[in-house]
Amino acid sequence: MIEINKVYNMDCLEGIKLIDAKSIGTLWTDPPYNINYNYDEYDDVRPDYYEWCDKWLKEAYRVLKDDGSLFVKMWSRHLIPFLDLLKKNNFIFKNLIIWKRKSCANYDNKYLGGYELIFFFTKTENNKFIPDAFLRNTQFLKRWDGTKEYKGRVNDLWDDIQHVTAGNLFHPEGIYEEGTGKKCHSAQHPEELVLRSILCSTEEGDTILDIFAGSGTSLAVAKKTGRNYIGFEISKEYCNVIENRLSKISFGEYKRQNKLPEDFL
Repeated sequence: MIEINKVYNMDCLEGIKLIDAKSIGTLWTDPPYNINYNYDEYDDVRPDYYEWCDKWLKEAYRVLKDDGSLFVKMWSRHLIPFLDLLKKNNFIFKNLIIWKRKSCANYDNKYLGGYELIFFFTKTENNKFIPDAFLRNTQFLKRWDGTKEYKGRVNDLWDDIQHVTAGNLFHPEGIYEEGTGKKCHSAQHPEELVLRSILCSTEEGDTILDIFAGSGTSLAVAKKTGRNYIGFEISKEYCNVIENRLSKISFGEYKRQNKLPEDFL
């Protein structure tokens, strides 16, 4: 039986099948990209990659509440096949979020890659969404006809979130091997990617699921914001990293801070 507020050292497909239908508020996850990345346990080269993604997307649809949301961080090379899989599994398109990174992927025969994608889809059209749950002072957007301003509302271009660095450039959220600048999980992403997502799509007491928990970022943000969480991670080493990270967090310790002066709200 799967219990909330726990991390399970198990394969995601085995784990998600044990979760009750319509019990998850938001599924936020960062799956392997099938690019031969160096993970602890998982082999990031699989010929059945899209068939495998199809299996966990089918289960994701089953476990989400009718007003639930799906956020999947993904690389642009998978854009078209992954959109097809989401459509096949009856998800409803909401946004294709662009996370503009400060570093680039290097290619010889095309332009440098300077962004990653976050697919925002929902189970139904009547999804839970609280637009003012997260505000920022870099966005003063107007309606197309100029009749309305969206002060502080977040759009789908996230160009103000620094990635978690390694080496000599230590990041305040970085989880590093002792005495080194090497990240314990090389694909650790910043908390604000998750924070913006779950604040706007869930409320306190809802449950967040991450089926590729990695370094535990989504679970850490869930705990900080008073959400319940469930995580699956195939690597025992990464599970230990997550457990240690979560042990230092108090449930609900995050305090909502609108990133606008009061006179603008």
